[in-house]
Amino acid sequence: MIVSDEIEDINELCVGILFYEKPEQTIKCIKSLQNKEIKIYLMNNGSSKKATQIVEKHTTNLTNIDWIDSKKNVGVGVGRNKIINKSHEKWIFFIDNDICIKTVDYIKLIYKAIIKNPSIEVFIPKLYNYHQSRYHKTRSLIIEGKKIEYTNEVEPTLNNFPGGASIVSRELFKRLGTYDEKMFVGFEDIEISIRGLLKHEPIKALRLPELELLHNHKVLSRKEDLYSAQIRYDYSLIESSYNRMLEKHDIEFEKTWPNWISHQQNTIMRKQSLLSKIMKKIYYLTRSKTI
Repeated sequence: MIVSDEIEDINELCVGILFYEKPEQTIKCIKSLQNKEIKIYLMNNGSSKKATQIVEKHTTNLTNIDWIDSKKNVGVGVGRNKIINKSHEKWIFFIDNDICIKTVDYIKLIYKAIIKNPSIEVFIPKLYNYHQSRYHKTRSLIIEGKKIEYTNEVEPTLNNFPGGASIVSRELFKRLGTYDEKMFVGFEDIEISIRGLLKHEPIKALRLPELELLHNHKVLSRKEDLYSAQIRYDYSLIESSYNRMLEKHDIEFEKTWPNWISHQQNTIMRKQSLLSKIMKKIYYLTRSKTI
């Protein structure tokens, strides 16, 4: 890496995006990167043929995209692990496909932060949730006996990070391991944080408020997009991840997530017509057996 205030070696940083339906938002996410040199690892996590074609059409002239294809949805943790294994850069900017970068000079900000803070493993941008009209509050975790919960303090340094909106050093995964592939969706980032706490070597994360992201849970209408949301916020799948974390570490996390699931579903589905609701129900029932 070139230590300079002006130009940094762009090969030290890449972007990792999971793509499961929502093609329009995926395209918007990619365009927000604003740089045609930075390598983008786009993990197509079993999206429909139509959604895949839409994204391909709008990215065909971008030579910096490295596609990773999966015939089926392998889940969040496995999907991110595929990005980790395919990439070689020292830092991976993981960003969910419903998030856009608002800060123009984000690459320069990231490199300056890396140079200034050599012991930090994760940098956490400021994330504005448009659908909630507020900024996301990332907090550290604390273990007390057999329970783990969030702290009330809002500090610049953290031991926890949002997996879909963070710049993560490859060294973190070498130190603590990659995502648990038995957790399809939910708690996969928290589980890594727990590993660090139990080893008494917590994750070293730092807020990067100068870099701002916009997260928007849009109301969905395409049946494939609706189905993808059903999978992302499926109670049984998230409960399975929760139980895996509990069994693996013998630690119980604060159980407020069922209410969170309900809120997310209501946000995404809130303005559907009766016909849309019926189509979503039929589609979900016919496809659920394939998961």
